[in-house]
Amino acid sequence: MSIVQFYFLFPALFMLHELEEIVWMPSFIKKISPQYPNNQILSYYTPFAFNTIVLEQFLILMTSLYLSYQFNNYSIYASIIIAYIYHVFGHLIQTIVIRKYVPGLLTGILTSLFALLQSQK
Repeated sequence: MSIVQFYFLFPALFMLHELEEIVWMPSFIKKISPQYPNNQILSYYTPFAFNTIVLEQFLILMTSLYLSYQFNNYSIYASIIIAYIYHVFGHLIQTIVIRKYVPGLLTGILTSLFALLQSQK
C-alpha cells in the first residue's frame, strides 16, 4: 500500500476508533462519575456533545485530506495523523490513572500501530 493510499484509508481507521468511543463512552461516564463528584468536566458530558465533537474532527480530517490531495502536499495531513497517534497516549495514561479501561484504547492502539507501520514503508 502506498502512503497516499494509506492517507485515504486513515479516515476509516479514525472513525473505527471514534465509533468505539461513541458506543462505550456513555456507560463509562456513568460508571466513573460517582468516583469523581467534584469534576466539573464530567457534568458537561452528553452523548450529543461528544458526537458533535467527533463530527467536527471528522470534517477537519476530510477537509485536510481533500486539500492535501488537491495541492499534492500531505504534510499537514500527516501532522494530523501524528497528533492522532499522540492522542492515543492520552487514552493509555487515563487507563493507568483511573485503573479502568478507557473507551478507544484498544482501537487507538491498533490503528496507531497500523499507521506507524505504514509510515515506515
